[in-house]
Amino acid sequence: EPWRPPWVGTEVRGLRPGVSWDDFAAGCGLESRWLRREMDLVLDELPAMSYQTIELDMAGAQATAYRQLRKSMVAELEAGLLVSWSSGDQFVKLAQLATSVGAVDGTFKPSGAKMDALRELLVGRSRPVVCFTHFRSSATVVAAVARELGLVVAQVDGSVAQDERATIIQRFQAFEVDVLVGTFATMSESMTLTAADTAIFVERSPRALYNFQAERWIRRFGQDRSTRRIDLVTRQSVDECLVQRLAAKGDQETKLVEALDLLT
Repeated sequence: EPWRPPWVGTEVRGLRPGVSWDDFAAGCGLESRWLRREMDLVLDELPAMSYQTIELDMAGAQATAYRQLRKSMVAELEAGLLVSWSSGDQFVKLAQLATSVGAVDGTFKPSGAKMDALRELLVGRSRPVVCFTHFRSSATVVAAVARELGLVVAQVDGSVAQDERATIIQRFQAFEVDVLVGTFATMSESMTLTAADTAIFVERSPRALYNFQAERWIRRFGQDRSTRRIDLVTRQSVDECLVQRLAAKGDQETKLVEALDLLT
């Protein structure tokens, strides 16, 4: 395929025998150059995407379990008994508790403020919906909510084989699935989910790129409706802290790019 470098007008149609594209790139000094193209400017024909954050408060058994685990972590820290592997495990449990107790106790029973909000969103849906979680156990709880509502559910996580994942995506795009639930780790590759116009982030990935990619899967060529990203956030929890850190990181990256633009 012809290739036109972004900084000159010469179109490259082929290479001399024995010269690879890597050799050509090195000869042009491409390793010292990079081109930034903002998606919203380049693909301005795509439907708009709106953003909504629903902040929720823990109550009942969820709030009690969260407070008890947090208190035990603080006690261990003060006693000097906490080791790296246990602190990581307990932090993961705190994050899961911010979604639902069922994601931690092994019952996968959907309960808590996030699950209540999710039920309302799924009942009011008009098209297939995509739900994203960071933890596999949370994905199972989310899938249970959809099944309770009598919806056709498909779940993509680490237990699903690669070829089976492709089949699930095809079924979703064919409107044979009402709710697709997936974890970022297993859905981090480029895919098209334009059957949905709404993506519900029940949880977020600590890796900002995964979150950005996920919201763009419903906003691709072939999407003919306005799209929406909905974030469910549990107040006064590690869930809320992660959202704040991701926002701060995004602001820092934007400022860095803007500063580099001023130097070029």
